[in-house]
This record gives sequence, C-alpha cells and structure tokens, in this order.
Amino acid sequence: MLNAEQIVWCHGARPEYALDEVPHGDELYIPARAIPAVRPGQDLILLPGARREVREFARFACATLGLSADQFFWTSGRHFVLDDDVLELLPELGAWLGEPGRWLAVPYSVTESLTHWTTKLGIPVYADTEVFSRQFGHKGILHPAQDGYGESLPRDLGIPVARGYLCRGVAELLSACHILRDSIPRRGVILKPTLGSAGEGIVHEPAADLLENYDFRLGPVVLEELLPVDSWPDGSEISVSVQTLGDQLMSGVTDQLVARDEWIGNRVPSRTPRSFQAQVIRATQQVLGWLHVRGLRGPGGFDFLSVAGEPVLVDVNIGRFTGAHIPKIFRERYAPGMEFIAWKFRPSDAIGVFDLWQRLRSAGLAFLPGQSTNGVFPLCWLPGIWGMFIAIGRSQEEILGLRRATSEIGFQGAT
Repeated sequence: MLNAEQIVWCHGARPEYALDEVPHGDELYIPARAIPAVRPGQDLILLPGARREVREFARFACATLGLSADQFFWTSGRHFVLDDDVLELLPELGAWLGEPGRWLAVPYSVTESLTHWTTKLGIPVYADTEVFSRQFGHKGILHPAQDGYGESLPRDLGIPVARGYLCRGVAELLSACHILRDSIPRRGVILKPTLGSAGEGIVHEPAADLLENYDFRLGPVVLEELLPVDSWPDGSEISVSVQTLGDQLMSGVTDQLVARDEWIGNRVPSRTPRSFQAQVIRATQQVLGWLHVRGLRGPGGFDFLSVAGEPVLVDVNIGRFTGAHIPKIFRERYAPGMEFIAWKFRPSDAIGVFDLWQRLRSAGLAFLPGQSTNGVFPLCWLPGIWGMFIAIGRSQEEILGLRRATSEIGFQGAT
C-alpha cells in the first residue's frame, strides 16, 4: 500500500497522548518524523506550522532529500491533534489536493477527525479503523479480561506470553494481583497501560496503595508476571520487534534499544540467533492471521522479549505506525540491504538542523541520500523537543562506530 502512486502523509498524535505525565512533544515530532518518508515530486505531507523547528526541518528535507516547498501543507498547529487543525482548513486542503481519487491518506493512526476530513474530501485511508484498534490494537489482547469482556489471543495458537490479566477497574486489579502473587511467589508483577507507547506508565512491582488508588488515567491496564529476561553482554535486555504493513512483515526481526522500559531505538538486522528469529516470525504470522480475519489492514508492530533463549510476546502495537517504520522505509529507499541503527535524541535548543548537518559533513559522517552507502542522517531534528539519528553501514561494527563518532562530536545518546 505504501507504493501507492500518490500519498498524503498525515501523521498526528493521538488524543490520549496529551495525558502523558511528562510532555514529549508528540504533537510536533510525530508529524515531523514522517517527512523522510515523503517521495520527491510525488507525495504530500500535512504538518503543524506554528513552530519554527518543524518548518526548519522541512527546509532541511528540501535541501537534502529533493523535496519541494509545494509538497508541504501547513496547518495552524493550534490543536494537539493534527486532524483537528485540518478540519479548520478543509476548503484550502481540498483545493491544494485537487480532484478526488488521486490520493491515499496514510495517517499515524485513525482519529475521529481524520475520518471526518478524509470522508468529506473523498480520500481513502490506509489504516485500521478506530473500532478495530480499540478492540485489538494493544497488549490487552494478550491476556484474558477479569470481567470476560472482549477477545484475547486463543491459547491453542501456542504463542508464548507472560501470565497476566486485563483489568479495567481497581477491584479487578487487586484480584489479578492476588492471583498472580499466589501463583508466582518468587517473581514480581508489572503493570502496563494497554494504550501506553514507548514505555509510558509502566510500573514495576506496584505498591498496594498504588493499586488501591489507581486512576486508570491511560485506560485499561494489564498486570502480568515479571519475566526473567535474558541480557546482552552489556547488561541490556534482549528485546526484539517486528514491524508490519497489514499482514505483511517489514524487513525481518529488529533489535530494540531499551532503557528502563523506554524504547530508544532499533538496530537491523537483529543479532539474535536465526532459530530465535524464526520463532518470532512464526508467532507474528499466527497473530497476524488471527487479526486478519477480524479486519486487520493497517500498519503495526509486535515486541518480544528473550526468556531462557525463547521469545515471549509482550506488546502489540496495531493500528498505528511505530518508531521503527520510518527508519525502515528510509533505509529501503536510500540504502537497500544495508545495516542500520536508529536512536532517539533530544537536541539542544542551541543547535539547528543545518548546524548539525554541517558538523556531520565536516567530520565525514554525513549520509548523503542518493550518493552515500554509509553515514549518519537526522531522520528528525526539532531543537529542544525530539530528534532521531540513523547510522547506515555494511556491518554492525561500522554502524556502531558511526554512532560512537556522532557522540564524539557532541551528540550523545537518547535523553
């Protein structure tokens, strides 16, 4: 579907992301990080125009990726959800797009406002419906609900998951905690909001008073056993993911970079054994088959942990793009078959993207799309808000060396 002749990229934050305890700039970086996916002279993209940081990154993309100014449609940026901005500009957007039937809308995920404006303009959407995403697009399908409401993955599929329960209220949460702590006394429990992203809201070994007063601010949660996760030699947990488009896998298995439950990036290809990756792919295909008959059609991803050398499915991110989709799209377009590592980074307020680019070029580190076979490129750079690098090379040693060299000229890891 992403090979459609003309795409309108319209990535915007979901409404519930405004509830995050710590603001992450979702309303700005989620639209902006889709810019590198735009094809020169072919696609269009909708962006919040109130912030100079987003406009500067768009100018950088024009200078380095061959995009043109007329491929960008700027909204007011007054609303947290981009689609709410778009509703104010329907006549202007309709005139900019021209006759209906030419475009495919590719959102981050579906919102009520997106459905409204795409229907009004007669534009088909590549995404799962809101109803499907609410029912199946989250880690809640991994566990049975205490109240018996909704579907969960059938155990006869044989997909390994942690023991746990889906909970919608305090009574269910306390009951689940009692059952789990009785059945796994030597292990702890972990609480995860079903709709949290990048580790938001996860609590290890929640105290009794937290459970008794839990406010479900982010919606339903799962309570599950803490798994004894295998580690890499550097002590970090072995966590992998798979990205999907509909029921198709993208580029195999991806190593996740994780710090304290927070996703901070990805590495391709995975360093896990081939037999482990084969199990991950087999489990993913089983889940995709189960979801397909229930209406799956959009992008998504699945996260697995390694426990005693075996993969355990721990997260479901269906109904939206994940942080690994854009790096994979970029790699396939500009450096097919090469290895890469992509990592989050919070840029200093004082360093604009053109200054960054000059530093990378002066150090001989810059990846020049269409020219280079290796190097570093900023997939998103919003000073003081959010950024992401991608380092592309022929081997793990090369991409890790590029990442180290990037930190040596003043750009550290994710913050």
